[in-house]
Amino acid sequence: MFSKVDGTAMDPGTLTKNFAKLALKTDLAGTRFHDLRHTFASIMLLAGIHPKIVSEMLGHSSVALTLDTYSHVIPGLQKAAVRRLDEVLQAELVQMEDVSKMLAKNSELASKNGASEGIRTPDQRFTKPLLYP
Repeated sequence: MFSKVDGTAMDPGTLTKNFAKLALKTDLAGTRFHDLRHTFASIMLLAGIHPKIVSEMLGHSSVALTLDTYSHVIPGLQKAAVRRLDEVLQAELVQMEDVSKMLAKNSELASKNGASEGIRTPDQRFTKPLLYP
């Protein structure tokens, strides 16, 4: 909603005509004022802004409407999501490998210290296994 200087509502046709003149002067001939809304939504989604936030900013009744309207942007978002998931999984695998190496070293140390297999720590106060068969 736009208003005139005196605060009264501006006629939508006036806004459309004025924007068309401005677009023509800036080599954006054929661009409608409403196209700015679509550009805004697409850029927000591509920037990784959560669709629910974009939906609220656009005043849509549901996030489903936003996602249906801007589904052309979604394939790029899906590729980015898969890349991010791959990064997380790779980091998780590295961490798991590090933990496995640490556990193997602890097991070797326990064997060298004469600890029996049932003892999970070299501390002799803990001689019973934690889990019973």
